[in-house]
Amino acid sequence: MLHRTTVRALLGAGLTAGLALTGAIATSATASADTSQTSSVAEEEQDGKLLLMLDASGSMKEPDPSGGTKMQAAKKALTGVVDSLPDDANVGLRVYGATEEGGTPTKAACNDTQLAVPVGPLDKPAMTRAIKGFDAKGETPIAHSLTQAMDDLGDEGKRSIVLVSDGEESCVPDPCPTVKKLVKDGVNLRIDTVGFAVDTKAREQLQCIADTGNGTYYDAEDADELATSLTKISTRAVRDFAFTGKPVTGIDHAEDQQPPADLPTLTPGLWTDQLTASKDTWRAYTIERTQKQSTLHVSFTTKPRTYDYDAGSNDGLSGLESLDLRVLAPDGTECVDTSNSTGENSQQLRPIASVTGRVLGQVLEEDERYSSCRAMGSFTVLVHREGPTRTTPVEIQALEEPRVTNLGDLPAAVEEYPEEKELTKGKEQPVTGGLSFSDAPEITEGTWVDTLVPGETLLY
Repeated sequence: MLHRTTVRALLGAGLTAGLALTGAIATSATASADTSQTSSVAEEEQDGKLLLMLDASGSMKEPDPSGGTKMQAAKKALTGVVDSLPDDANVGLRVYGATEEGGTPTKAACNDTQLAVPVGPLDKPAMTRAIKGFDAKGETPIAHSLTQAMDDLGDEGKRSIVLVSDGEESCVPDPCPTVKKLVKDGVNLRIDTVGFAVDTKAREQLQCIADTGNGTYYDAEDADELATSLTKISTRAVRDFAFTGKPVTGIDHAEDQQPPADLPTLTPGLWTDQLTASKDTWRAYTIERTQKQSTLHVSFTTKPRTYDYDAGSNDGLSGLESLDLRVLAPDGTECVDTSNSTGENSQQLRPIASVTGRVLGQVLEEDERYSSCRAMGSFTVLVHREGPTRTTPVEIQALEEPRVTNLGDLPAAVEEYPEEKELTKGKEQPVTGGLSFSDAPEITEGTWVDTLVPGETLLY
């Protein structure tokens, strides 16, 4: 089911429904990056393609609980989806049951599926005209339509299908085994399904299609829930984590070797690079401490295309996405040694993977340990990756945090949690959370409303 979340005065926060953000990016809310030359990285992957698939069977003429017919509600919801999608989205529309009269699953009725709008750059007027141009009348040939959909989407890149139905398959074969055949070869395909006021049997079938098709099933009891579900699912299908920053190329070296002397410098801001999966190779950079007693922060964040393990692709590395981070002082003292691993969860969601390091330059108590880590100069940053794909893009964030100069003015540590207070609700303002730190919208004091679907991570 959908979750409605109201947020007041949260800055740099991530809200999740069913999926935790893996790792911690400590500098996300405060880094001031020079993005005048930013670029987005897309490694060996074409833009995502989305096919909307709508049931136009005779049962869609039935009343919708919120008024009108189910078909009227579906057309309104689809029109809203078209308006909300980004202009550069690659989208198509397939409709089944719209031409042959239903009631009997004849050969013609069970082949009644049409690609109303081919998958391509979004043409909002053409898509809207197509949505308005069909009526509900026929059978429910889901399996045949899904098979045809594979031709619609082509055989490369990330492909998504959003299927809306108010009933189960009325022809043969059963769609669940059909979907299993479609995805058996590791095809990069996700099928999300929406059951529109369905009974138990139809819900179970649509749930099976989603589970088998690497997707999620959503219930929509009325027109409002249908519109919300379709908009959120479709928007999610055509966007992904945005890798943003200046391109930089780190230097690879073997684990048992000293890093080269001439390394690229990560000045404060956002950077992008490519990391190769390897058992013994580290990627090297430098980060400069230019202010006395400043604290250095550096993070590496990636969202792999897949967590599926391919034994032939990376010398037997695991299906986990693992990042190891080391930071060495100018004299070679190890100041940071940390790691993080994540993998695909039971819902086949692909979480963000990240690792963060912090080199303190200011201590509150006298401690001679790691004094080299408080020195001025160039620190060596080393990152090591293991994962199911040979290469993956990575977003790097670097920050130099000035020393605190007013320690004596800071309040004493809190000994007890303060009493909880109910936030005052104001006029609601709509907001759509971002999928990465670079596209997260800013929210100021007030009441903001967004809708999260299960398995989604949104950042503000």
